[in-house]
Amino acid sequence: MTTQTLALALTWTTHRLDTALQHARTHPDVGGALVLRTAPPDGYTATPRLDILRPDQADAVAGRGNLHPHIRGAIQPTEAEVLLRVWVDGGIDTGDAVQRQALDALVGAHMVNRGDIVDQLHDNVAYSLRMLDEPSRQ
Repeated sequence: MTTQTLALALTWTTHRLDTALQHARTHPDVGGALVLRTAPPDGYTATPRLDILRPDQADAVAGRGNLHPHIRGAIQPTEAEVLLRVWVDGGIDTGDAVQRQALDALVGAHMVNRGDIVDQLHDNVAYSLRMLDEPSRQ
């Protein structure tokens, strides 16, 4: 956020916000697992302090682990390509092991329905792409 947006969101004066930001910069430990970082030209962001997190926490924050397997993270570029192939062509290049693995992950996440000949996007995915009027109930 920019300082102006942050001040408006908190309904703080510029002076109060500047004082709080200066305190956060000079006392990084007050943020616990988060540290204030500048985002040029005039913005700020809070990011994890990987130096104080346990290895499993650092992996989870960096996207290298999934502590909550029932929550799906963002799709990967290969998965996006597979979704496009399923949408346009009804399937993938079955000779491509990376695409097969991505398709299996998308099927496991209930984003693609496997068919005998043609694969299809799950209704919720098709709806999110505005391909259906409303999601079907299953």
